[in-house]
Amino acid sequence: MKGDYLETKVDRLYEIVKKRRKIKISEAASIMKVKPERIEEWAKILEDHGIIDIFYPIIGEAELRIKGDKDEKKG
Repeated sequence: MKGDYLETKVDRLYEIVKKRRKIKISEAASIMKVKPERIEEWAKILEDHGIIDIFYPIIGEAELRIKGDKDEKKG
């Protein structure tokens, strides 16, 4: 165990999004070996805490984006 804390699946998802700046839900699901629906549930927790944004484009798949990333708001 790293340090003196327990890392949850939600923590791990946040670390992935933080590292990549943005990631498709299906890609995160593949990395974490869970269903996309589970990633979306965890992402909503992070979004409710103001940590990430869930971006739903008109066409295509939803993305998870790190909150406040100015470059991501342009596209």
